[in-house]
Amino acid sequence: MLKSKVAVVKCDSYDKEQVYKAFSRAMDALGGIEQYIRNVDNILLKPNLLSPQTPDKAVTTHPAVFYTVGKYLFEHKPDLKITYGDSAPKGTTEKILKTTGLKDVAEELGISNVNFEDKVTVSNPNGKIHKQFTIAKPVIETDCLINIAKFKTHHLTRITGAVKNLFGVIPGLMKPEFHVKLPGVREFCQMLIELDMFLGAKLHVIDAIETMEGNGPNAGTPKKMNCLIVSSDPVAADSVACQLIQLKPERVLTNLLGEEMGLGNMHNVDIVGDNIDEIVCSDFAVQRGVNLSGNIAWKYRFLKNLISLKPVINKIKCIKCGECINQCPAKPIGIDWKKSTTFPVYDYHNCIRCYCCQEVCPKAAIEIKTPLTRKIMDKIFS
Repeated sequence: MLKSKVAVVKCDSYDKEQVYKAFSRAMDALGGIEQYIRNVDNILLKPNLLSPQTPDKAVTTHPAVFYTVGKYLFEHKPDLKITYGDSAPKGTTEKILKTTGLKDVAEELGISNVNFEDKVTVSNPNGKIHKQFTIAKPVIETDCLINIAKFKTHHLTRITGAVKNLFGVIPGLMKPEFHVKLPGVREFCQMLIELDMFLGAKLHVIDAIETMEGNGPNAGTPKKMNCLIVSSDPVAADSVACQLIQLKPERVLTNLLGEEMGLGNMHNVDIVGDNIDEIVCSDFAVQRGVNLSGNIAWKYRFLKNLISLKPVINKIKCIKCGECINQCPAKPIGIDWKKSTTFPVYDYHNCIRCYCCQEVCPKAAIEIKTPLTRKIMDKIFS
């Protein structure tokens, strides 16, 4: 596979002018936008719209980054038809768009939101594992998909960036079904790779001006990294993002499998733009331990609770809304009301560790704990 080019450019503010200049430098370093939009009449932008959170929470793609990409495209090809969309696991699209600020900037640009709940089942003839996907219909109808991700931690995949963001083309209520069918992280990541290969997004933009560390992707802590990451290769983009937080890229299975399965490069990467040594964040809070070979935590139930990270209810923060229960895809259910307590209670034998509950909790009341056995393993094999 040819060497992949990734642009990393400094940007220490969400001021629209600064973001535009940074993105322009990134595109110049990659050789210009024309190569990605040649013979294209319509473009679909895919931001991260996980939940109705304000931009300062670092949960979603910042409106300034979204605005910049749209403006840049129009300035280089004014006759383009540009739309955007995403499918969140919960919450109405209208509320999410208003709260995140994307509605205002999209209207300013004249970009319309498309319905990602309008779905279609398509065949994936090149897939070795997944021969078909049910995805948002507008994704199939576009000439060009551009991925605008947010760099955050994720308890299932360690980080969410370019590769993971495209899972949003799956209509919201169908996402939990994948966690039931694919309870092992390796199988889930293989699905993400095959999905990304099918989609063939032309460009990946990662908003890493302000990222999220710790209890991501919805309840972590905002962390300044002050850069944009741009590439046509999602694996390379995510691998460089890992370098910026001094996380071994191969510890993220979407990087490792992405290279093995031919989606992109994990190591054969040419980094252009600014010097990443001036951007590296060594104290970024992220899971750094070893991968569980062969999904041992899922194949052997008696070991699962000893070595798998587990969600835990913070009773001080919990408002007893039941969203975690409503979102749980496990059968039998992994969390439910119990007569003996007023709080939701986990059954860790049923819990498949998909962390869907943690993603949708409106009060960040679900935290992830690492068992002592896993801590020891990570220390020995790191």
